Amino acid sequence: MKVAILLSVGVIWLTGCGNYKEIKKTPENLTIQGKTTDLDFETIKKNILEPMCMSCHTGRHAAFQNYGMVKASAAEILERVKALGNRRMPPVAEPQLDSQSLAQLEEWIEAGAPQFSKPIGPAPEEPKPASVGFEDIRKSIFVPYHCMDCHAQFRDYNTAKKSALSILGSIDSGAMPFPRRKGLAVEPVTSELKEMLKAWVEQGTPEKVGERPSEVIDRPLEPTWVSLRNNVFGPKCILCHNSYGPRAPKAFGTFTEMIAFSFKDKGLFNQGSPIDSHLIGAILGRVDDDEFYFNSMPYNTPSDDIEKKIEKVTDVELEMIQQWIALGTPYSREDSNLPSPLDDSKVDK
Repeated sequence: MKVAILLSVGVIWLTGCGNYKEIKKTPENLTIQGKTTDLDFETIKKNILEPMCMSCHTGRHAAFQNYGMVKASAAEILERVKALGNRRMPPVAEPQLDSQSLAQLEEWIEAGAPQFSKPIGPAPEEPKPASVGFEDIRKSIFVPYHCMDCHAQFRDYNTAKKSALSILGSIDSGAMPFPRRKGLAVEPVTSELKEMLKAWVEQGTPEKVGERPSEVIDRPLEPTWVSLRNNVFGPKCILCHNSYGPRAPKAFGTFTEMIAFSFKDKGLFNQGSPIDSHLIGAILGRVDDDEFYFNSMPYNTPSDDIEKKIEKVTDVELEMIQQWIALGTPYSREDSNLPSPLDDSKVDK
């Protein structure tokens, strides 16, 4: 099976609540100053993407037929075709790019992933300021279609920006929005709003109207609600544990809901001994005298209508959750004693 490059993540946008991958870099990060090429997008598409990728990456991945989408994720594409083990695309068991194709792809990306091999007409103008901003997407799509009720991490602009291609693919294919209850019909996003979302992605996912594209800010995981929501709770827990379309009891889609839950379950957070917290017990699937969990979380039953491949909480993430509990479950940096404050100006609290 020939498989192209998975979209960016890092944390998860469901295809029916499935996995998504983060875009770690933009093509500009790989551009070599002064590097030129005779290769253009149509050549790369014809020689590499169509024969090696498009046979499987259809539907929500059909965005790779679009130049703007491929350029936005070009660095991720190159990283995956050069990767080892199960991160490699196409998969290791399938035919791989030969050395000539790989060299072509690398040359094209290092030259800035140009759409055309030679200038056509006058020199291209500077990119125009964006006509669509994140706030437009949030108000017009994320809020009315209840996207953030299940995908709480997309309250944060920077996190949504990282996953913009996956979001677009899921919405454009009709995989999202997801039914509020299993078996219920769902109202699809209108064609006009899909075009707005496409325009936002093609313009570089700016935060505000009138701005030019900016780089994704890579923030390290921290023991705060905001950081854990964006990187752990959102993609791995709130998908099911939410009050809008729950697939599990005990909703904690917001900080307020999480704290309210702790008032009912007094053992949810054990600040003196975080490892003994019921929250940690649920993640580990631990069976103690005062808590009873059959399976480690996240967990899917065979009858679930959501994706079955939600990634497990890692050891690093588990340790960070314990630190968060030990600190008294701070909401953000301002509520904690963490050193060297980061720029939280773009965090939607």
